[in-house]
Amino acid sequence: MVALTENAVNAIRRVFETAETPPAGLRIMVEEGGCSGYRYKMGLDFQVLDSDAVYRVHDITVLVDAGSQPILDGVEVDFVDGPEGAGFVIENPKAKPGCGSCHSHTC
Repeated sequence: MVALTENAVNAIRRVFETAETPPAGLRIMVEEGGCSGYRYKMGLDFQVLDSDAVYRVHDITVLVDAGSQPILDGVEVDFVDGPEGAGFVIENPKAKPGCGSCHSHTC
């Protein structure tokens, strides 16, 4: 399961509202790489694949491909807006420490 903080839900809603075509959901996927062992990708998707895990988190549909499901199980997505900028942060308790105590990724 993927968790979304209230800040993430509000930011995702804003993105959904500005889309020209209503999306099927927010796709979150993982590739190997990055300092924590994973590189995360997020974006609107307009198609649900048969192999997707589909989660309803609040009123947001989250789509996760079959290969990313085991890695993303238990992650929390947050949205931060601070002096260093704004963006989504994915906290993954399964991520390997690599860059100091890096267990997250800003998207």
